[in-house]
Amino acid sequence: MTKNNPRRPATRYAAGASRGEQSTWSGKLLAIFMVVLLAVVIIAFAMFLRYRDQVEVTATHRDHERLDDHTLQVTLDIDRKHVDKPSYCIVTAKNYDMAEVGRRELIIPPGGERMSTYQVTIPTRDIAVAGDVYGCSTHMPSYMDY
Repeated sequence: MTKNNPRRPATRYAAGASRGEQSTWSGKLLAIFMVVLLAVVIIAFAMFLRYRDQVEVTATHRDHERLDDHTLQVTLDIDRKHVDKPSYCIVTAKNYDMAEVGRRELIIPPGGERMSTYQVTIPTRDIAVAGDVYGCSTHMPSYMDY
């Protein structure tokens, strides 16, 4: 039996070329992509830390109780950095599908303690099974009277 040793084209397999000549752009592009991705992650994390420090009002859902089929009472713990500013929180009621079935805006007047507990009664259009805090702010919208 004779071994069949076909001659391979030198341009295809880089026969005789040094290792540096064999490298392709894919490795360089991958390195550039990784550097850019790392920079984006660092910038996003820095922006997250910056935003987190700017939050002046936070609310934590403590408890909820369904008073009847169309009313939910939610208990919140609210922490304010600046008690001298008026603030508000939006509290929502959700059904079994976790769809919003009611919403109430809680206005918190200036003064009082930094940590306080509030009970919010939310009228609902369906049977509510959970309450949630949508968000809080010290930037009062023009339609709210405080």
